[in-house]
Amino acid sequence: MSSRGRQLAGTVLCGLSMAWASPEVSRAEGAASLEYPVKAAFLLNFAKFTEWPPDSPQAVAESVSICVFGDDPFGLALDKTVEGRLVGGRPIVLRRYRSLADVEPCHVLFIAKPESERLPLVFARLGGQPVITVGESEGFTRRGGVIELSVENNRARFEINLRVAERLGLGLSSRLLAVARNFATSTEGH
Repeated sequence: MSSRGRQLAGTVLCGLSMAWASPEVSRAEGAASLEYPVKAAFLLNFAKFTEWPPDSPQAVAESVSICVFGDDPFGLALDKTVEGRLVGGRPIVLRRYRSLADVEPCHVLFIAKPESERLPLVFARLGGQPVITVGESEGFTRRGGVIELSVENNRARFEINLRVAERLGLGLSSRLLAVARNFATSTEGH
């Protein structure tokens, strides 16, 4: 394997196995193939580094649900990332929703970019449940989402809307907050 190949493989392994080492998304030819495996690892870690209100359905559920609403950009990357993993001793269940009517509160809900125009409807559907909403559309946190994922300078980044997280009763770990790019302050959202 060439040194560039070893470097690329090391970047992928670091991005998928390290908790919060702001993974490199790679150069042009590998960026597209690495973007969603890295984002899948972020979704897993968002679940690992969050506590839900003790009286919430999420806190007492037998499994941790990571859900995708809309066109699923992850392919099998998300399935492979969570396969055999536990969060707080609980297995992970993946759910994919194509219709807004099917969306149910889960632990982590990734809202695909094409659904960003329907954010108010998604938030209304969640009914104020303590769900980590994650999106990749620009301004997602300013529009009331909890975490916005982005890629800047070939690096995966995320921004947190602390007001929404606190209003929902989500306890975000200091380890998570320490690596967030910045914090939005919108009061919109669910």
